[in-house]
Parts: sequence; C-alpha cells; structure tokens
Amino acid sequence: MACETYFRSALKERGLRVTKQRELVLAALHEATQPETAEQIYREVSALDPGVDLSTVYRTLALLQELRLVSGVESADGEGRFELVSLHGPHLHLLCQSCGRLEGVAPSEAREFVDKMRSTFGFEVQVEQMVVPGLCQECRARGDVPQPPWARVAE
Repeated sequence: MACETYFRSALKERGLRVTKQRELVLAALHEATQPETAEQIYREVSALDPGVDLSTVYRTLALLQELRLVSGVESADGEGRFELVSLHGPHLHLLCQSCGRLEGVAPSEAREFVDKMRSTFGFEVQVEQMVVPGLCQECRARGDVPQPPWARVAE
C-alpha cells in the first residue's frame, strides 16, 4: 500500500505524528468497497480501538483530503462520503437525486469540460471532488423526478 508510505512521509514533513488512529482510518478506507460516511468509518475504527473518537476521524479525513489521498462527496442524503483515491484512481461522481446511487466515472469522460474550465477561466478542476447530480437510467425509466427544494410547499 504505497499510500501509507506517502501518508507517513507527508505527516512527518508537516511536523505531525503518525498515530495508530490515523493509520486505522486509512486502513478502514482501504477496506471500503464503496464511499463511506465518517460515522461508518468511525464504527469500523472504534471497533479496533475504542479510544478513537468521531472528531479524530473527521480531522483525519480532512487531512487525507488535503493530501489528495481521499475524495469526499456529498450524497443524495446530504451526508459526506469518503473514498480512497488510490483504489479507483481519481474520478468524478454521478449522483442520482432519486435513488441516491453514486457512480464513479473516469476523468477522461469530463476531459473537454476540464480543459474548457482551464483555458477559459484558468481554473483547475479537481475531478476527484466533482459531483454531477441528475437521474440514473433506472430512475429515469420509472419516471422519477425529484422535486427541487424550492418547489416544496409548506403544509
């Protein structure tokens, strides 16, 4: 797992300690088969080390995002979900606003958009943090159309 070596090195460069808790969070992300919430990661990590608290998990996830080892996206339920970039490579996410399905898509599929943002605005898109909301094929076929928040009428 090359990301552990990079993580340890990056922590030392920043004058931060390599702690068991930080390593457990990274290990939990390695085991994840899909993006997980901080609470899901916390449950896995605290089962191995009851001394870990939720704030440690959040701080470690923020650090891992800063180091671009982890991508974080907001899912349809509004919760942040995290995944290790090195497992699937950098990718953007398609988020179905009806069923909540989150699907990874290769950055090459957004190359034209990314290039246009760079050439027109001088803006470098971080594809691994990008979420494109919409409707998946199954929900579209069922005719699901989520109501936008501004269209909801208070009862």
